[in-house]
Amino acid sequence: TDKPQNRAAAYLKQVLTWGLRVLIFLVPVMFLPVTFEAFEFPKQLILLGLGVVLLVVWVSYGVVTREAKLVKSWLNWAVFALLVITIIATVTSVDPITSIIGFYGRYSGSLLAVVAYTILYYLVSQNVRSSEEGNWLLGTWITGVGLSTLVLVLQLFGVRFLPFYLGQQASFSPLGSSLNAIAIVLAASLPIGLYLARQAKLMAGRILALLFSILALVTIFLVNYSLGWIALLVASAAWLGLVFWKNEHTGSLWTV
Repeated sequence: TDKPQNRAAAYLKQVLTWGLRVLIFLVPVMFLPVTFEAFEFPKQLILLGLGVVLLVVWVSYGVVTREAKLVKSWLNWAVFALLVITIIATVTSVDPITSIIGFYGRYSGSLLAVVAYTILYYLVSQNVRSSEEGNWLLGTWITGVGLSTLVLVLQLFGVRFLPFYLGQQASFSPLGSSLNAIAIVLAASLPIGLYLARQAKLMAGRILALLFSILALVTIFLVNYSLGWIALLVASAAWLGLVFWKNEHTGSLWTV
């Protein structure tokens, strides 16, 4: 029989693994139509709240297994430096309260938001140890983004099936209230879809990833935002650069 310590460690690891997947999925689909600010506030709330819970689980896992090692990376110091700079800027701010929680309707640049991003970074970078786990998170992300994008496309073509006020707007999407910002998110996510379309082990996963890539590209066309196109060019160039750098065989079709 397994020792209680081993069983507890295995349980905490499962909670941490699935908790990260749930968190990554919820961020692009999370919205609250009952609040005045329906998008950014609930996304920041779930990111910080669930992130803190998973941080406690991660620390508990380290205590149970007696392992407190961090995976070494220069990004660890860069992210930590960003957090420290944000804290200093908040302490010396002329409006500390706004700097801590953000001003109404815009919460993404606040100290609490940076804390949430920092927690998410360390949770992912220190606990995703295999390409399979990484692909799981990437697949979870494009699933959430894809569902939100599908809602947007249906809204743009006049299919309004959501029973609340926001759902009757042509530009509604759980991703957010700004079509321009959505275009940038899709531009950054499209290469992830291309990557999974080539790397997924199951054919169904490859097909879904390719369908997401097509949906993202169609939506970028529909929005037609200049920075969205620039973001797509940069992201695509980065994807191709990584592919050739790893000496992977792509073929002319994938390159195009």
